[in-house]
Amino acid sequence: MNIEELALNYLRGGWGSRASVFRALLDFFSVDLDEGTVKLICLALDPFHAPSASFYTDKGKYGVTICGALAGALAAFNIIVGSPNLLPYEFWTEGMKDNGWIRRMLDEEWSLEDKIETYVKACEKYGYGAHYEIVKRFYQRFGTTDCLDLEKSVGDPVSYECFKNCAKVVIWTASMVRDVINEFREDPDRFKIGKENVQFQFLNKAEKD
Repeated sequence: MNIEELALNYLRGGWGSRASVFRALLDFFSVDLDEGTVKLICLALDPFHAPSASFYTDKGKYGVTICGALAGALAAFNIIVGSPNLLPYEFWTEGMKDNGWIRRMLDEEWSLEDKIETYVKACEKYGYGAHYEIVKRFYQRFGTTDCLDLEKSVGDPVSYECFKNCAKVVIWTASMVRDVINEFREDPDRFKIGKENVQFQFLNKAEKD
């Protein structure tokens, strides 16, 4: 079965957008996880969803509205190409030591530009550049990463039209992330964290202010 068929079958089986993309990618890349563990991970992903209202977003409004297909894809990417041996992340544990790079840049009062450059390079080592690429490609395709914005195009969020639209997003996202994973395996260094990354936009704004 190809990645598109896997994703659609899971969606039709009631797994929802997050778990459908997540499970399809794990199946496609033959990740050896038992069913119980896969279900636990799917449960762990579930609160990252608008109806769960897990996170504060805006004045008096609660919920995470990132597209479920995108969230599931990012989680699958880390499991497929990552390793538990990376945890805890060395750039944090080493960086906070007396002679670590984090302590040095604080004590030596590095410029914000140097801090950002060093931090970006450390993050890219762990696949953050590929995370950025996945989100960028999604945004370029749909013009948003927000589930509610994606639903606006069909009007009624509880309708056949909405479910059909969701299925298209799920299938496309699974296919796109399959490609990113293959590209990452060939050359991990090709993916860089771009300047549109929201955290680094914030840091750059702080420097200007």
